[in-house]
Amino acid sequence: MVGLDTCDAGPDCDYGPIDNTYPDYDNVGVDGINDCTFASAADWEQIVHGLDPDPAEIENEFHEAGGSDQEGITALAFFTYWSQQGINGVHLTGVNDYSTDQADVESEVRADGAVLAAFTFNGTQTFGPYVPQAGSHMAVVDGFTPAGPLIVTWGQTLQVSWGDWNASVIAMWGVGTTLG
Repeated sequence: MVGLDTCDAGPDCDYGPIDNTYPDYDNVGVDGINDCTFASAADWEQIVHGLDPDPAEIENEFHEAGGSDQEGITALAFFTYWSQQGINGVHLTGVNDYSTDQADVESEVRADGAVLAAFTFNGTQTFGPYVPQAGSHMAVVDGFTPAGPLIVTWGQTLQVSWGDWNASVIAMWGVGTTLG
């Protein structure tokens, strides 16, 4: 856990599965690939369904879906593939758009266990302890503290401030799935 704000469990604090560890799905560093969509689906499946997705399989499915190592894949193409082909044997059955304000983040994380979020970075803003390159990114939100949401991405859980969240988040979704 990177930069965790300490708090007592309650209406303003839900650590989610804080002790989980996650593969990075080759989505970090200079030589990493831009498969954050499929990495976020795999992280979500681990959190919500208790699965242990194989990183090689997730990367393979990303490429089968038409994902580019440099450009990634659009959210629409990602959701379409997840629905039609499945990711890690899990099929998407529905997507719900949620508001990204703090009250809705807290409410939906409590209700769903984890949600997906899309971000746009300008290359100068902070996101937890990092200043990501300019571009789009998808990750999982699986908890929150008074300081901000807990984001699973790049093989770790990050404490992000509400200010950083508001400066970069562009969408948040709840997803329904079936196994097999």
